[in-house]
Amino acid sequence: MEWRTVDWENDVEFSPDREARNGMTSGITTMLGLDLFFSSNLETIMNARYAQMRRNFKNVSYKDYGCPECCDQIVQHLKNIENPNKPDARLNVDEEIVSSGVPEIKDCFSQPNFGHDLPVWLNISNPIRGFKKIMIISEDPKREDGDSGALSLSTPFGVHCATYRQYMRKRDELSLRLIEHLLALYGMVYITDSRKLYAGDKGKYVKEAVKLKDGYLRKCFDHLLEREICEFQPDIILTLGNEVVDVRYTSSILSKAHLPKDGYEVQCIPENGRFINLITAFHPSFSRIKDKAGNVLRAARNYVRLAKVAGMVKDMTVKDIQIAYFEKVLQSINDY
Repeated sequence: MEWRTVDWENDVEFSPDREARNGMTSGITTMLGLDLFFSSNLETIMNARYAQMRRNFKNVSYKDYGCPECCDQIVQHLKNIENPNKPDARLNVDEEIVSSGVPEIKDCFSQPNFGHDLPVWLNISNPIRGFKKIMIISEDPKREDGDSGALSLSTPFGVHCATYRQYMRKRDELSLRLIEHLLALYGMVYITDSRKLYAGDKGKYVKEAVKLKDGYLRKCFDHLLEREICEFQPDIILTLGNEVVDVRYTSSILSKAHLPKDGYEVQCIPENGRFINLITAFHPSFSRIKDKAGNVLRAARNYVRLAKVAGMVKDMTVKDIQIAYFEKVLQSINDY
């Protein structure tokens, strides 16, 4: 299979203006700012942040995201994180600025690594196979280096930042290759998370909280995800990670789907009188299971599953198997 790429600086639009004019940007920020955080301050900041990311998307370095000439006045006083080891231009918003009265959100602020990834939608003008709306839903906005007392804002896979896209390309990150390929073929890709927040050591606070079926976070995440699906009206949904459709963590319409047992599942699920074409797959990073010396454990469960689907041969590397696996997943999208 030929993996397609895109020219991010010249061909790709971030949060296309026509979508913004039709209210999609304000609709998303209202949902997140008010329905999740119950914070009009954060809704205002999110709107400004989308405008900032749209303006900086093409080629602005992560170091320059906080420069006055690169951002709206409303976000200038907020702290942009300049981490050369993860140069994704994250924005820190302190708890007192968010000023949320929701107990669960306050609890998240008391935890380290509190993060949220703003959903993004990308498009190009001349896709190879004609326009289809592809929605990618990953598991959560993973964070590893955050202190308590602040919310770290980024986007899924950090695609809003040119520096981070270059960083991912140098590392040959499969997540970026997937996004580029789908964008080149079908023209429009929307990326979001099923769990909208990450907090605690290895995200345990939120992960445990969403196991409560009647809990605030689970009900809110499910509601927001279903509204996103309704707003975007995808032709195909690609989920990355078992937990996106696992009934232990979600009661959304995606919980009607089957978990990918030995690879991936292609299925249709009913939603408001229509059917959604859904492909459930493992997360691109799932075979990075290492021992204390940093070596991938070849006997790890997910690695073995991946090897079976990829048709493993003796000399294939971990990266070879990942690529072969996702080539099969992408072929199932082409078949629609």
